[in-house]
Amino acid sequence: MRKGRLHLLGPGILAAMIVVLVAPGAVEGSSGMAITSCGQTLTTNGFLVDDLSCTGDGVIAGAPKITIDLRGFTLRGDGGGSDTGIDDTGFDGVKVENGVVRNFGFGVGIDADGTSVSAIVASANVSDGIIVTAVGGTASVTSSTASGNGANGIDIHAVSASIASSSAYGNAIQGIIVQGAPTLMKSSIKSSSASGNADSGFYVSGDAMSISSATAIGNGGSGIEVYGTKASIKSTTASGNETRGIFVQGDAAGVTGNHADGNGFQSGASDNNGLGIHVTGYTTAPKGTNTAHGNDAAAECLPKLLC
Repeated sequence: MRKGRLHLLGPGILAAMIVVLVAPGAVEGSSGMAITSCGQTLTTNGFLVDDLSCTGDGVIAGAPKITIDLRGFTLRGDGGGSDTGIDDTGFDGVKVENGVVRNFGFGVGIDADGTSVSAIVASANVSDGIIVTAVGGTASVTSSTASGNGANGIDIHAVSASIASSSAYGNAIQGIIVQGAPTLMKSSIKSSSASGNADSGFYVSGDAMSISSATAIGNGGSGIEVYGTKASIKSTTASGNETRGIFVQGDAAGVTGNHADGNGFQSGASDNNGLGIHVTGYTTAPKGTNTAHGNDAAAECLPKLLC
């Protein structure tokens, strides 16, 4: 657990009054503990009462199955690479929701199972915006955004992960990553988007992955990149990505109803080598019908039966 120094709420009589009133416990009429200082460890539900600027860690989970509710406020770091905005180093079932986490080393950093992250904006962090390691467990991210982070936007390592209605754009490596134990994993990404990331928009490793109604535009690698058997990619759009639109390496994939246009032009140049949809590494051929137009490789799709 990274250590941070205490840093009280910003100046002002009202802020001072809030600190005095809530420091011993919960605010009247509210459920849980008010978060009033940086580095505060929560052993019960906690909530922000104002924006909070920190020189170390922001909020630390100290018990399982608690909710950390930012209530629309912002946790802001000072760019320290080892600091974490919301830090959980082993307490399962924690919920993180409703606010902005920015300018930390990691925005939200969770090393526990059963985590839920919702309605969080993680931006301008030195490393990942949201990273959850739930080896042997589950994790979910919904209605959240990761933008302008120095590494990956949303990075999930779990046996079963769910990402829905979330976006990642302008991150320095991958947009959204989901990885897990290949023979155990069954995860989903739906109604989410990844654009303008330096590498792939979506990078997924694990069996029985489902990606649906996703959009990947203008990423520096592939729009959607999947490694694993029995992948399902349906009703997605991948356009203007520099390497490929949709790439799958694995057996028995279902790739259907997708649109992959204008991919494969690295740095805006043509080398006749970028496909709209490319499935490889299979013994059972992929199935599905898709559209692919204007990609750098004239074949558009491999195998050709996919378009």
